Amino acid sequence: MVLGVASLADRLVFNSGDARDFECAIEELGGMLGFEAQRPELENGGGPDVLWAMGELKFLVIECKSEAADVVWKRNAAQISHSMNWFGDKYDTMCEATPILIHHSGIHADDAISPPGTRVIDDEHLAALRSSLMQFATSLADRAQFGDENGVAEILAFHDLTARSFVDRYSARPR
Repeated sequence: MVLGVASLADRLVFNSGDARDFECAIEELGGMLGFEAQRPELENGGGPDVLWAMGELKFLVIECKSEAADVVWKRNAAQISHSMNWFGDKYDTMCEATPILIHHSGIHADDAISPPGTRVIDDEHLAALRSSLMQFATSLADRAQFGDENGVAEILAFHDLTARSFVDRYSARPR
């Protein structure tokens, strides 16, 4: 368990040279945390890089810019806007989506305007996420609670890896 999570965490790094593997790791992370995760752009030719269904009709629309430059350019902001439009076309109005941009700085160029409610997972937040993932795996292994759903849920909550706390803990508003 710990080795598997460590392997996943090792793939969650900026400028690794493999943007598709980073996107795949984000999809796998969603599944590991108990969310329904998919890659609409890859699987269907449209939509975000990754989509997490977090339960209770809440979704994360995720664009990964793991190989991006120093700032969020207008085209990056336009891409997350397009993905949110895609979500609006494909999902019922009862569904709520939060746009997530994974970008190492999160600093927007003057002409880059992300959709309302956009959150950014930058260097600092990605490092915190990777650390929490490792702590989660270690806690789970130490307590031998793999088969105990309540025990796993408790450990996920302690490390802010739940639908309720993930966005607030591991992302920030764009700068």
